[in-house]
Amino acid sequence: MPTKLHVWQALTNMKVRQILLDSKSQLAESGISEVDAEYLLAHVLGLSRMDLHNTVLVESTLLGIEDKDVLEEQFYDLLDRRLSFEPLQYLTGVAGFRYLNIEVGPGVLVPRPESELLVEAVLQHIENLPAPVSVIDLGAGSGALSLAIATEAPTTRVIAVEKSPEALFWLKKNVSVIAENVRVVEGDVADVLPGIKCDIVIANPPYVPDSQELPRMLLALSHTSPCLVVLQEWRFHKYLSPLLAVC
Repeated sequence: MPTKLHVWQALTNMKVRQILLDSKSQLAESGISEVDAEYLLAHVLGLSRMDLHNTVLVESTLLGIEDKDVLEEQFYDLLDRRLSFEPLQYLTGVAGFRYLNIEVGPGVLVPRPESELLVEAVLQHIENLPAPVSVIDLGAGSGALSLAIATEAPTTRVIAVEKSPEALFWLKKNVSVIAENVRVVEGDVADVLPGIKCDIVIANPPYVPDSQELPRMLLALSHTSPCLVVLQEWRFHKYLSPLLAVC
């Protein structure tokens, strides 16, 4: 005969599955990846997405939470924000980039997976240069590029340049946690490093062709994120591929 604990566990598993089914359906209707529901639920539970498939771990986690209604409310609040096209990484506070977890939020653009290709190209070029190699990252944003290079090529001297105060908050935060040897320089890329010489300069600005309409998720966020306002105004049609220049 099943015990009260077994009954509670079964009901809990059913509730979690139902929450995921309902939220995935809502996301799919809005053209958003269904897997985001798993990331959001895992974030609220303090677990990884893969942990959600471990029923024993999920059950033990829920057992330790006194007010499950508050937990459910937090999840649906995040879901509503995602359905309003707020970036998933803003909601969880973290963006995975190569081997790092980069903290992000409003005011800084989320590092894109394709930007990892730029890092890979830089790392390959560094191997062909005598150490120590100096790298300047223009418009560093969250610091994803700078930090990936600094951690994967530890002898490299990296300078991260950023003008936006909002982005600088995240840049400095990530540098303090991941690689304090990255030098942060605040100011416009045109005048903050006069006379400085380096081996490699990288830049990966936001870019959208003039002829392309901005996705509605960007338009929905442009009133809250200065970076996205810049994206609308600049468009960077000359930078359809990331800039990699060797000094």
